[in-house]
Parts: sequence; structure tokens; C-alpha cells
Amino acid sequence: MTGSQLTSIPEQGQIVTVRQRRFVVAEVQKSSLPPDPLYQSLDVAQHLVTLNSIEDDALGETLQVIWEIEPGTRIDEKVGLPEVRGFDTP
Repeated sequence: MTGSQLTSIPEQGQIVTVRQRRFVVAEVQKSSLPPDPLYQSLDVAQHLVTLNSIEDDALGETLQVIWEIEPGTRIDEKVGLPEVRGFDTP
């Protein structure tokens, strides 16, 4: 498990990178099973995350992953339009 996965679970609507592709989080379901005995000291529940692709060549594809054990996951915190810094003269 990586450090970011221990502290950050994505929320519905966030943009994430999984398997080197960008997705929007459609749903997050927390497991009702007890935590893995190997990681009992961390007391980390697993989350099933349903993702919808936002890539041009895979638009509409759905992927489900267990967030805590999926390698290379990243939550893209800053996603949006750039800040306006001024206007061109007419």
C-alpha cells in the first residue's frame, strides 16, 4: 500500500488516474468485511470504486477497482480551468 492510498479515498465526482488513464469516480462503496488481518494494525477498510473513463478513445467505459490494493492510483486534486490573469487589448 502506498501512503496516498492510506490517507485518501476518492469521492464521487473526483477525477482520478488509474492504470495510466483518467476516470471520474461514479461510486465508492466501503467494504462491510473486517479489515485484512495482515494490515490489522492499520485498521484500513477496503473500498470498491466504480470509475467512468473520460479518455477520448475509451469514453463511457466503466472500471471497478479495490482502491487500497490497486497499484499506481492517484487522485487529481486540481482539475479545472486555469486562473484568468488578464485580458488582451481589443
